[in-house]
Amino acid sequence: AKLLLAAGLCAAVPHAAAKYTCDEPWPDFCNGTASSAVEAQPPQLPETCNSGLARRAGSCSAYAPPLQPDVDWLAVRGQLVDAIFRLGGGRLPAGEEPLEFKEAPCSEFGDCPEAPGAIVRRAVWEISVRVNASFVLALNSTGFLSPAADSAPLDRETLVIYHSGHYPSCDRCAIFDDDGVIQWLNGLGYDVMHLQMPLFMCNYVESMRCDHSFFKEFEEAGAPTMRFFLEPVVLAVNFALGKLGYKRVFMTGLSGGGWTTTMLPAFDPRISLSMPVAGSMPCDFRHTSWDFEQLCDQSWAQIANYTSLYVLAALEPSRASVQILHQADPCCFHACHRHKRIADYNAWVATQAAGHFSTSVTDGDRHIVSLADRAVIAAALEHWSSSDATQPAPSTGRPPV
Repeated sequence: AKLLLAAGLCAAVPHAAAKYTCDEPWPDFCNGTASSAVEAQPPQLPETCNSGLARRAGSCSAYAPPLQPDVDWLAVRGQLVDAIFRLGGGRLPAGEEPLEFKEAPCSEFGDCPEAPGAIVRRAVWEISVRVNASFVLALNSTGFLSPAADSAPLDRETLVIYHSGHYPSCDRCAIFDDDGVIQWLNGLGYDVMHLQMPLFMCNYVESMRCDHSFFKEFEEAGAPTMRFFLEPVVLAVNFALGKLGYKRVFMTGLSGGGWTTTMLPAFDPRISLSMPVAGSMPCDFRHTSWDFEQLCDQSWAQIANYTSLYVLAALEPSRASVQILHQADPCCFHACHRHKRIADYNAWVATQAAGHFSTSVTDGDRHIVSLADRAVIAAALEHWSSSDATQPAPSTGRPPV
């Protein structure tokens, strides 16, 4: 594994909730007991400060026991799948066909300011979770398949899934492409399936108000609510490979979409390349903007903490995960003063994974998929789309800003 650092001067941009700026110190270690008052000592291994399971408080949350050097990673993957989907035997959901797969101009499906006349296909799946003997919670999940530009060099064998995460205008049904990422990927020659968070955008439900803590009471009642976050991607992969004729699936996403892009490849090896943007860091990094599904004391995280997810996403020799973090991201998972610790967890992952894992830290103080991020993504797509992608990954050096 190789750490690709695009270092530079940090802009003094406030970090979400904590008023953090890159030129100020930060008590940055969490000790696993959810105490935000006392700075913990640096860990000897990623996420191994403490095995405490107390409730989270402030910017630290409790997290899983230390990783062991003799982990059976395939067994961990099976346990993770069973904890999330509860199907037994390490089985993923087998459904393929969406309830709807309709082709129409983008503008018919909602707001798409980038290209309202573009022809896209909307796919709608239903995710149903039994809460108890008398109640089943069912929510729709929407995806939009956007075809590659006709003028682009076409790669019709590869589908790129783009997950947009927590979009701020949560009740706006849209093909969210404010950063132009989907159009950019289409222009590179890739078909793109755009997926959205539960309760957000085209998955909005009036009574639930885009609040993922809505799921907490159902989770505490024993319902597998993580299915609402992760099963739509599994179904999209099933559909892409089983019905639409794609041979490869890659995935990228921003923020909550970056978190989803961290989770999925850990338990679904059919996603051969993942490129999460500002989506996670190990739990011993102090942080302030976790959402319900991301918390380090979640039941799934007791089986596979974030460092474990990085290993699983690159476990097989033919697979790769390129994590992208922003130096001064004002929202999530900034890299200021953290390069050494990031390099440390990269080195640890390299001892466990047969594939490729690396972190690219790009200059920037905006929570977007930046031009520098796109340089990293484009290099990864070009390399792993080739027929000889088991060769070492190219160094992108310092991406342009």
